[in-house]
Amino acid sequence: APSRAHVHVTYQVADAYGITGGASLSGTYTDPMGIPITFTYPSTWFARSVSATTDGLSEGAAISNIEEGVPSTDPGPMPDASPPLDFVRVTVFTAYGRNGPIVPDSELPLSMDNAKVSPGPENVRVLDAQVAGVPLVIAVSAGPNASQADIAAADEIVASIRPTADTASPSTSVSSSNYAFSDFEVRPSTDHSGNVVPASADVTVTQRWSTGAFPGEHQCSLTVLDASGRQIGTSDFQLMNMPSSVRHPMPVDVNGPIDGATATGSCDPARLDDPVAYSTAVTGFTLTDWGIDVEYQVTQPPVVASWQEISAQACTVAAWDESGILGSGHFTLNVPDGAYRTGVDMDSNAAQQVTKATVTCEPFAHEGTFPDPSGPSS
Repeated sequence: APSRAHVHVTYQVADAYGITGGASLSGTYTDPMGIPITFTYPSTWFARSVSATTDGLSEGAAISNIEEGVPSTDPGPMPDASPPLDFVRVTVFTAYGRNGPIVPDSELPLSMDNAKVSPGPENVRVLDAQVAGVPLVIAVSAGPNASQADIAAADEIVASIRPTADTASPSTSVSSSNYAFSDFEVRPSTDHSGNVVPASADVTVTQRWSTGAFPGEHQCSLTVLDASGRQIGTSDFQLMNMPSSVRHPMPVDVNGPIDGATATGSCDPARLDDPVAYSTAVTGFTLTDWGIDVEYQVTQPPVVASWQEISAQACTVAAWDESGILGSGHFTLNVPDGAYRTGVDMDSNAAQQVTKATVTCEPFAHEGTFPDPSGPSS
């Protein structure tokens, strides 16, 4: 019998306007200037390939919390101007003139705890490393007014560096599934009273999983074209649809007439969330008029960087007596660490026999698929 788990759980899903709530997501940058590495960085930061360092001797990548800290083009030369006082920047450059490789490759994850501090007015730490057989010089620099949170984020960017060939992690191996957009309709946006909203269009689009597997979260965009094919609006957003097919209107700001307008859209192939399981622990249960109410604690496992999110979960709650399962239910979940409640519908006689309860979660992968309940610990 179905449980009342959905009633008690506050969970996060994404509607057509993008994901609701949660931490900021990460971007991924691969093979800067042909160097076979990949790294992640906060979505509010800027990452670009560096075609030449200021001395013209090396190349690589620059990542910064401000746009002035990276090249103005991608790729491009390092900027000469002094950045603002609150800047933080990571640079990853080939090690010009280093004779012979560091043997073997540096142990991963890299840690700025092993860096050397360079003298000078700025906070600059330099780490010599070798990744994918390429000798590198990695530097984290910060202005005098830089925040500790940004400096910590820079260290996590360094820790996320991996050889491109080794990045078939759970998050990328599931990325064969994405979102496919089709059947676009462009209409005027209206408010709750039915009045047309100026400079806005509603793009109704069918959003489907491209395979039978849940794609997770992706960076997506919609583009509106006028009757002549000129682009008059675009919208960027993160999307995570747990139903395999939905159709929604999505607002897009436009700067031209929409009579005869069309739209296109797509999603980046990289998956933004990590499909790993929550750790759950039941802290107690109580009898109710409809069965049992279960209290449990959620702990998200650590991921590569603090700005990355854990994927949506498929969960099973079960009530047990000494001989086995008396009742169970299923629900989906996407929440931060904390205490939550769910429950199992069962008749009063069965509920009185319950001795233990469990909550088991795994990454959501397919519609209607939930984990087998784990047995109660002794």
